[in-house]
Amino acid sequence: MEVVASPRVEPTVSEGAGHRVFATVFAAACLFHLASSAGLAAVVDRSVWLAVAQLAVGATAVGVIVSRRWRAGLVALCLAVLCSVWLEAPYVGNHWVLAGAVAGAYLTSALWAARRGRGRWATFVPVGQLVLLAAYGFAAFAKLNSGFFDPAVSCAVFYQDQMVTSWGLGGLSVSGHDVLGRAVAVGAVAVELSVPLLLVVRRTRAYGVALAATFHWFLALDLHQHFWDFTSVLFACFLLFLTADQHAALARLVGGAWTSNRLLRVLVVPVVGVWALTATAAAALVPFDVGPGAAAAAAPLALLLATALWWTLGTALLVLVLVVVLRDRTVDTRRIRVASPLLLVVPLLVVANGLTTYLEVKTGYAWNMYSNLRTVAGETNHLLVPGTWDVLGRQGDRVEVLASSDTGLVSDGTAEYVWSEFQEYARTHPQETVRYVRGGETFEAPTLADDPASAGTTGVVERRLLAFRSVDTSGQERCLAYFGPAR
Repeated sequence: MEVVASPRVEPTVSEGAGHRVFATVFAAACLFHLASSAGLAAVVDRSVWLAVAQLAVGATAVGVIVSRRWRAGLVALCLAVLCSVWLEAPYVGNHWVLAGAVAGAYLTSALWAARRGRGRWATFVPVGQLVLLAAYGFAAFAKLNSGFFDPAVSCAVFYQDQMVTSWGLGGLSVSGHDVLGRAVAVGAVAVELSVPLLLVVRRTRAYGVALAATFHWFLALDLHQHFWDFTSVLFACFLLFLTADQHAALARLVGGAWTSNRLLRVLVVPVVGVWALTATAAAALVPFDVGPGAAAAAAPLALLLATALWWTLGTALLVLVLVVVLRDRTVDTRRIRVASPLLLVVPLLVVANGLTTYLEVKTGYAWNMYSNLRTVAGETNHLLVPGTWDVLGRQGDRVEVLASSDTGLVSDGTAEYVWSEFQEYARTHPQETVRYVRGGETFEAPTLADDPASAGTTGVVERRLLAFRSVDTSGQERCLAYFGPAR
């Protein structure tokens, strides 16, 4: 790979079709996020400002999809996404952090291009490519650990079994079959490591897009957990690696089908409109204390419609991308060449986010999701990293909850919470009764509001940026589909 800062932008990148296709898919991904975030309403501390940001994301996303002024709308959407990412943190998924990085890359590229009189799309493409390569590369690298290849605890086995079970195909479960379980883990790692390599090499770039899109479409078939929010963001990023001719062909296929099929428009427009309104309402109404009715009714409906729409629109997009890639096998001549060193700021932030888990600055939303990776107090199960650098020393100070009025907080001795996370939990759940052990000493709090030990507070920047997962003390780094009750 050659990543070069150069004032010259490749002339082969079109400002038309590719820009429009990306804008539409990215806007749809933002709506899928709103639908998925509605399901988290019961477990997160939401604010009125976040509700405003969610409404802005929904409104601008719809505007990008339907308006002729979609370029201005895309700038507004990126601003809304960044506000939403900040306000959702630390309860933010890796997919939304990636969307925020893409939004930041687009805004910096648009600003630089406007000041230099250059094409916005041509300026953004290589920056967006670097963002995806960095995030995806760290996610694949994190899976090179002993836990992921252990069939008894591997996230690969966990989610493969969850997916087949969700479809009533429990007979295809690989749990208890070590050879099959290890093969699933090896296969997942092989694909995820191959994707960034294929995307970097110009001769194999189109095949990388085809492999990545197919793999993540398959993962999003899980009915028990909505991975379509992540897959939809990735789809928008994968489109950045298509050539201008492939984008034009994709736009023609989509435009031709859309303009020639009146029934398609009659069916899709109302459904997408209702879903967009439902998803936005479900995500945004929670902070306004509207009672259980509106939010409780909107959230499952948003999830149901999102799942149906993903199967329809996501599958259609996958098929169209595969058709375009297989038809046009012209080698992509573009190098990943950014127009200015200033545009490397966002990709470097993405790299820094990936390094935080190995520096133990944080272990949440650091591109280490679903990986069985352990980085605790200088120790790690990574096969290529001999040890971590515990920069902050946070994970050496942990809490074991023995009993609590919040039953989800009690881990039966198999998990501990980083002290700063426990303090944050105490701040947001002052009414809970907890008995816990810290540093070998047992504490009992009639309510956390009355517990002087946990009464400390953290700054807003630290609270947003430094998230630590619960620490597994079972002896095996199990696959946990959640952070743990403390975050």
